[in-house]
Amino acid sequence: MEEVRVCPVCGYHNPLDSLFCKGDGCGEDISFIPPTAVNELVDEDEQVNEEPVSPDPVTTGESHPNQTIRMSEVILRSSMSGYEITIPVTGGTIGRSGNVVPEHFQNNQFVSNTHADILPGSAGYVLIDQNSTNGTKLNGERLLAQREYPLQDGDRVTFANMEFMVESR
Repeated sequence: MEEVRVCPVCGYHNPLDSLFCKGDGCGEDISFIPPTAVNELVDEDEQVNEEPVSPDPVTTGESHPNQTIRMSEVILRSSMSGYEITIPVTGGTIGRSGNVVPEHFQNNQFVSNTHADILPGSAGYVLIDQNSTNGTKLNGERLLAQREYPLQDGDRVTFANMEFMVESR
């Protein structure tokens, strides 16, 4: 999947580094638009951005050329403290040496350096245990390492002894 910024005015698919829409004469400020995953079902030589595509979320589950899929923001909320961890749209690694707020996990000796990944998948975000020493649980069930498990709003995720509720926005 390729990620782009879809202009809300003209529907043009802009590269992620674009701050303003490059659509024919549009120029709309898109610096605040979150990345959107786009199915790559066209030849590399073809221009993906020729026709505007609706920025509405996909609900059919069917795959179509140039179909836009909105990636919702995923939040992990600590069951004990209420502390919120926002997962980047591109995903990230949870752990003492991870790239998603490692300072929150650094003082917990039970959380591995690279404990688990939360990554965008074809139907939403997935959770992958990275062979952690003390395990990862999803809704109380210990996960097998290196396997993708879909995350849903309201799921309970436990990294060693730290439990979080999954929320999507």
